[in-house]
Amino acid sequence: MSVELARTYQICAEHTAYLLDQLSEEQLDVKLPKGQGVRATFRHIYTVRRMWLEQFNKAKWSEALPKWDKNYKVTTEDLRQALEVSKQAWIEEFTNWEPDKKKSSKSASDQLGYLVAHESYHWAMIEIALRHAECELSQSQSYSLWEWGKTRNR
Repeated sequence: MSVELARTYQICAEHTAYLLDQLSEEQLDVKLPKGQGVRATFRHIYTVRRMWLEQFNKAKWSEALPKWDKNYKVTTEDLRQALEVSKQAWIEEFTNWEPDKKKSSKSASDQLGYLVAHESYHWAMIEIALRHAECELSQSQSYSLWEWGKTRNR
């Protein structure tokens, strides 16, 4: 079962990376009047991935995953690399999930559900921010986020 959960998370994480890859620098710099901007939202997605990984195995993941000062303006390449490294870390965690060794009451399926819901929620927030700024995704880009039968190798 854990391998299947790892594959499901891989698909979700690849869609997050795909969304990042579809955006121009102008789109990444879009900010909403209230709340965070698009670049900050990708940073947040990564930071939450990192936070949970550290909760499960701080010794392993705190050194392996980048941590940015709150004033550091992340680049697109920083985000790509961080999303890729954290994706691989989560695939490893789900593949080797041993509930009795986790420092959480969440099961593997609970954790997967949380991560997928969190990331897909933020995909929608990004799309709303882009629409508000009148620099939205194309219809095909937007629909492709929800085509779970396809992976990033489009």
